[in-house]
Amino acid sequence: MPTTTSDQGREQHIKFAVTILINHGRNANYMQRLTEPSDPAPGMFSLQMDPSGANQYTLLWNNSIEYWASGNWTGDSFTGVPEMSPASAYPNSAYTFQFIDNDQEVSFMYNVTDDALLTRNVIDMSGQTQAWVWVDAARAWVLYFSQPKLMCGVYGICGAYSKCSSNAVLSCTCLKGFSESPRNGNPGNQTAGCRRNVPLQCGHGDSAKVKNQEGFYMIGGAHLPDKAQGTDAANVHSC
Repeated sequence: MPTTTSDQGREQHIKFAVTILINHGRNANYMQRLTEPSDPAPGMFSLQMDPSGANQYTLLWNNSIEYWASGNWTGDSFTGVPEMSPASAYPNSAYTFQFIDNDQEVSFMYNVTDDALLTRNVIDMSGQTQAWVWVDAARAWVLYFSQPKLMCGVYGICGAYSKCSSNAVLSCTCLKGFSESPRNGNPGNQTAGCRRNVPLQCGHGDSAKVKNQEGFYMIGGAHLPDKAQGTDAANVHSC
């Protein structure tokens, strides 16, 4: 069980019964993956309560860049981890989860109601947070859940002005009006982002030609990342 540190007068920690190294940061307690399974040196990924105050936990790369987030707490599970739902089948149903957010602390913990059930939580070398359950019949650890499941769940995986298709294989494409960034020296690299084909003329011309060339278009089936920032526009036809 990790000890606690202070963040603006409140303790922040994740209470896991885990078998991985626990590091203690200045702002919040977190668990951090190992460099290799046989090497106890800290790795590049860590898990902590969201320091922004959102009711979720976040997976960080290099202790600073948000890589993935669990989604907000609903009262019995996190929106981005459906396996936590109490309606799930065994062994999922053997878990109970608790999220505490008050003046003294922000913490998340789980308990296992079946004493015979062995579990472990890890952050693997790819940056996935994983929960494993020991199955006696198979004499093996069985994966209970892992997040992010798909690379499209990783923040900014495709770079600027692009979208990621939710497939098992990473598939990044540029948005309409954008093309592959020339800074991408490797054509096979789908994470370098895209650039605008033509500079915006918004605010620099009032001609009918400019007005007809610029505006907004709808992207169906898209999901904005957590904490996405928006900018108000006059209407769908004007920037």
